[in-house]
Amino acid sequence: MSGRKLAEMDGIRFLDIVDEVGFALIPPCGDPGFDHRSCDYWEDGDRGSKAARLSWLEPSAGGPASRADALASRPDARTPQRAPANPFLAELSARPTAANPFATGRPTAPRFAADEPDDAPIANPFAPPPPERPSVPDQAPRKLRLLVRGVGIAGSYAKVLLRDDIPAAYAQFGPLTAYPRAQRTRDLYPALPDAPL
Repeated sequence: MSGRKLAEMDGIRFLDIVDEVGFALIPPCGDPGFDHRSCDYWEDGDRGSKAARLSWLEPSAGGPASRADALASRPDARTPQRAPANPFLAELSARPTAANPFATGRPTAPRFAADEPDDAPIANPFAPPPPERPSVPDQAPRKLRLLVRGVGIAGSYAKVLLRDDIPAAYAQFGPLTAYPRAQRTRDLYPALPDAPL
């Protein structure tokens, strides 16, 4: 079983959602119109939705490049147009270019040793190594990336209760900074007690 076990008692375990295997264990919502695995209602205060979006559960093909490809494949996508020629520069562009005696074949910016890519970071023998934290690939479902974005600071933002290794309940939580809609709701009720982040 993947994920971190938090507690185990009489066949009941709590599992932190930190990877795709744990994410797949999130039980379905009681209302089939909603889906915990594609809900961004709390994370996106303006356009978030609780609706079941099955397309979000498929791994994405990539990052921004795939989005650009998707936009380019749309029928209404416009191709960049070439800037019109400047009629005032037509005579100048027809002239042959003169040789520049000050130009050299060297690159314009000097290169330094610090600009060269390193194979690995320099290890500090006096400091403890940084802890390995779970991470998900960029192709992971969007909701999973939202749930683990604070794993290095506050831990995962979701847990599943397993009873005899069968998912029985799901809970999502986290700091108010991760949930803009929750902050707005909290502002409506000033009598709520203050709690640290």
